[in-house]
Amino acid sequence: MIDGHVDVGCFFQRGEISADLAPLIVDESEDRLAWVRSKSFVLSPGAPIPIVTWTNDDWMIHTLTRHGLSYRIAFSSQDYSAKKAAVEAGIGLTAVPSRIIPPGLVWARDYYLPELPTIKALLCIRPGMTSPRVLEIKDQLSAMFLRPALPMENDKVA
Repeated sequence: MIDGHVDVGCFFQRGEISADLAPLIVDESEDRLAWVRSKSFVLSPGAPIPIVTWTNDDWMIHTLTRHGLSYRIAFSSQDYSAKKAAVEAGIGLTAVPSRIIPPGLVWARDYYLPELPTIKALLCIRPGMTSPRVLEIKDQLSAMFLRPALPMENDKVA
């Protein structure tokens, strides 16, 4: 986006937003990350927590390391569908924004899992993109990815 090759982008950011990116943001929301697993996933007592990650992922690794918990990378990929299939197959846990937990996976609220950080969902548009069609796409993406999360069963009330 910063180099002008992408006109509209939706992505998640943890931490500070760079000065180059800030002017491109047209909508944002904060969400907490949730551990997710297959319905049949069971971890043996004392075993390292198997995680399914993005390449160079730090959402889970940083949190587990900070809490002194043992983990192993069971699968790592840049392909969302491959990661989802790996978690559905029960080989490990992963983290996703709580508002977009995929069908077929459940929010893992197991005692051994530490709370994950919050992230920002960002919708960015390249400067100068102001046509009615771009504004329509902006509204659709905002509704899909940045709408308030629905309360989930057993969700903690702040």
